[in-house]
Parts: sequence; C-alpha cells; structure tokens
Amino acid sequence: ISYRLISADHVDFKPVKIGSDFVDMVLEPSDETRKMYPFDFKLHVIHVLLEKGFRTTLLIENLSDKTMPFCTGGHPGFALPMEDGAKFEDYDVVFSERENGVNSLASGGGCIGGTEVLEQIRDKGILSLEHEIFDERDAVILTELNSRSVKLINRKTGKGILFEFPKMEVLGIWS
Repeated sequence: ISYRLISADHVDFKPVKIGSDFVDMVLEPSDETRKMYPFDFKLHVIHVLLEKGFRTTLLIENLSDKTMPFCTGGHPGFALPMEDGAKFEDYDVVFSERENGVNSLASGGGCIGGTEVLEQIRDKGILSLEHEIFDERDAVILTELNSRSVKLINRKTGKGILFEFPKMEVLGIWS
C-alpha cells in the first residue's frame, strides 16, 4: 500500500497554543487530506524561540487504533543574503563531519534517479553556494550523510546559522 504525499505548505494549520516564546500549530485531517492519506491524525508543528535560535518539534498523534504509517520531514527556508551588502554567493554550507559528497539526483523534483559526487563537499567538507548548482539540479540531496549538523555561514563575516538534526539521515538543500 502506498499513499500520496501531503504537502503541508498547501494546507491550513490552526494555532492551538500561543505563548510569548512559542507557537503550537496543528493540522487535522480533512476531506482533502483523506483522499491522499486515509488516517485520523493530528500533526503538531511547535516552534520555540531560544536565547540564540529556535527549535521546531514535529509531533504526530494517531487518533485511531489502526496502525498509521508515516514519514515526515521539515523544510525550513531562509532568505539569502541575510546581511546588508552580502550576496548569495558569499555563503557556504559547512559540514560537521567528513562526507563522501554523494548527491542523489532528482531532476525536476521527481523521483531519485542516479547519483553524482560533488567534489567540493567530498574534498573540503563545504558546499559554496552558487546559483549554477541549483540551475543544474533541482536540489542537493545527501542521503549518505555522516554529519548531524551543518552551518550556513557567510564566509566574509563569519555570521550564520547552525542546523542540528541528530535523528535525520538525509539533508536536502535547494534554492
């Protein structure tokens, strides 16, 4: 049995709890979601502001006594440049561990079909951002990832964001 993807960016989440430093948004099944995924569930997305950053937690509730298969992931997006006077090409994605640079190819956003080696990741542990990387492929999809954190850093100023994903084995980067 297979189910179609429910893309949560096209459905309405309802705020169920709001505090001074957090929001808990919930997605509940609808006629539209049941066409793709016939289960009773609640998907909570909880954003919490921290002293230096934020944390997002995904919580899935099965509201029935049936086994409910699911897989979820997050796709946070950040506008680059993040600083006045900077440009997209000033940024690097720096990996915390040595990587083999194997990128899974998904042309046009479809199914994965083949791989390539991105030499700069394999050799330097860095992906220097250039528009051409994303003009040539839909995304960089690292499925054989050793790192459980990466930094998105402006190489000129040293400012950036640290992403930690201790339980995720795949990293997708797109523009």
